[in-house]
Amino acid sequence: MRVSKFVARWLFLKPALTTQLSLRAHGRDELNQVDQKRAFIVASNHTSHLDGVIVMKELPWRLARRISTASAADFWFKSRLRSLPVRILMNTFPVERSETNRHKGLAGQLLENNIPLMIMPEGSRSRTGAMGKFKPGAAALAIKYDIPIIPAAIVGAFEAWPPGKKMWKAGRPKVTINFGKPLSPKPGETVEQFNKRLRSAVAKLYNQKRT
Repeated sequence: MRVSKFVARWLFLKPALTTQLSLRAHGRDELNQVDQKRAFIVASNHTSHLDGVIVMKELPWRLARRISTASAADFWFKSRLRSLPVRILMNTFPVERSETNRHKGLAGQLLENNIPLMIMPEGSRSRTGAMGKFKPGAAALAIKYDIPIIPAAIVGAFEAWPPGKKMWKAGRPKVTINFGKPLSPKPGETVEQFNKRLRSAVAKLYNQKRT
């Protein structure tokens, strides 16, 4: 499976995105000090089905190669057939958006094994393109396991493939991803405070560079 993921990402994912999007990344130099052997979280805004693959493509390979991506259990894990592509391409794990506790604790188990995570704190795609409220899960995990969060902002993915459309737009629409300096929980900082600081960092990156 590890070999198939490598092949899928480097021989399919990267060329496919390069062909379909005019994609730019900023701020990767901010990630030079992130320890690839320890767990961390990447948290970004969420407007499109493209978001996860964009983060995966533009994150430095040393950080992206082991990352596991949170995906909605009620959509991507309805069947093994639907989940197979995202499990191979994105190394996904299911997250419940309902009240059920069926997959509770999976994120923590991964972090305990030093597996980094990609989480979209909004929980679901924005229907307007504007950034919504952040759920506290990513902030809570970072505090509990004392790990950093890499803030990221994706600009243009909503226009490239908005919710409700079966396919992305033709013509290589412009999409930008901005990575920010990793954030670590401060001593005594509450989940609410850290979550607010995380959202502010992503919002600032969103307004930073659009091309």
